[in-house]
Amino acid sequence: MQTKIHRFQHGYLVFTDHGSGPLAWLLRRGFRHCFVILATDGFAVTLDPLLHRAELRVIDGPLEPVLERLEANGATITPIAVQPSRRSWRGADCMRMAKRLLGLSPWAAATPYGLYKILQSNKCSYKVLNMQSDHTHI
Repeated sequence: MQTKIHRFQHGYLVFTDHGSGPLAWLLRRGFRHCFVILATDGFAVTLDPLLHRAELRVIDGPLEPVLERLEANGATITPIAVQPSRRSWRGADCMRMAKRLLGLSPWAAATPYGLYKILQSNKCSYKVLNMQSDHTHI
């Protein structure tokens, strides 16, 4: 079987009232949290940046029932264009994303090699991505 690399064709920005954190109450109801759904033929991926980590999920199958369930639960869904990313002025985006997915502190490592050394240490309990969800909105 040959490996196929999929390019996302379209996406959605989903706004919900499932915000958390000490300042969530200041945000407008229904717009306290947002996450992205990127879709291609036959499956989609959600990227949900939470307060202390990020969740990455694969939706294998039709996306329409998922979107309908989100809307039924009060979500506002906006189609978005999927475009090649632009350069970031902040830099180290790979490090931020990796640390969020692993649930590590932003101060855990400053370089990719530093992150590698942390993951190789016997003290590290973050060698597996935390894929358990606290949110039931998907």
